[in-house]
Amino acid sequence: MKRISIDEQLRLAEMAEDLFGLGYWRLDVASGEMIWSRRMYQLFHPEGDSPTYQDLLQRIHPDDRHLSEAGIRQALEGRRSSDVVRVIWPSGEVRRLELHRACEQDADGRVRSIYGTVLDVTDRERAVAQLAASEARFRVLTEHSSDIIVRVNRDDIVEYISPSVRRYGYEPDELVGMT
Repeated sequence: MKRISIDEQLRLAEMAEDLFGLGYWRLDVASGEMIWSRRMYQLFHPEGDSPTYQDLLQRIHPDDRHLSEAGIRQALEGRRSSDVVRVIWPSGEVRRLELHRACEQDADGRVRSIYGTVLDVTDRERAVAQLAASEARFRVLTEHSSDIIVRVNRDDIVEYISPSVRRYGYEPDELVGMT
């Protein structure tokens, strides 16, 4: 296997970051120095060019900071952690970020650094919420319709049948699974 240069590794990391929208960071435990990828700046909008862990915490919604702090404590104990937190951008917009953390240990097992990834999941969570709301509206319509509504899969097996089938002496559960 051919070894690639540090410059090439950095270029590949930046390409992956741009492609996936994933930010990554590293916190040196001894010095407190924090290194952020380009995407981290877009996700957290820190003030200044040398962001700190406090800059990161400042952007996290006050009600969610305990999650991030607990995740850092877990990483310091050598355990991986992940959660979803809200961040408040300078514009006032609230976004939801999925955080993953782990630690780097020295040969003696002491934690040298904590590192992690951050992904903006706001749009995904909105889409899930919209889908759930749409399904709830559809369910209300089908549950209260006088028409019999049936959903079958590719094999023509009944997956759903509306309660209006009771007018004909059947319970919906009796017909689900039939062909």
